Amino acid sequence: MLDQTGNQLTGRQEFEDFDIALFREGDRIPFKFVFDLLKRSVFKYAVSVLQSQEDAEDLVSQAFYDLFHARHQMHSLHEIILWLWETTKSSTNLLLAHRNPSAGQSKMDQSKKPTLPNLADWLTEASKGHKLN
Repeated sequence: MLDQTGNQLTGRQEFEDFDIALFREGDRIPFKFVFDLLKRSVFKYAVSVLQSQEDAEDLVSQAFYDLFHARHQMHSLHEIILWLWETTKSSTNLLLAHRNPSAGQSKMDQSKKPTLPNLADWLTEASKGHKLN
């Protein structure tokens, strides 16, 4: 993300300078920031649950498409992050249920049941490649 003078922002400064108003208006720069920040982590989660790169790619593309259309409802970067994770979790669960409707949740081995990473784990993963001070 660039600051007002055109200089590249890094790490924590990007989070602090994120302009939710521009995101809500549909500006591509803050949306690209969110996409670049989250795409890898969300994709890794979807692949781990679905065991299919193709399905994960479709699901992540749809999640970001839906995020763009829901952008007016967002009030902070944290809300965007949580919304995207919840959307991804719901979509993966729906796709798994669609693949095997006869296998109910009760039959799923609870020790193997996928869970969303906690926020600290997610932030660690998301910050790879971003220098945080």
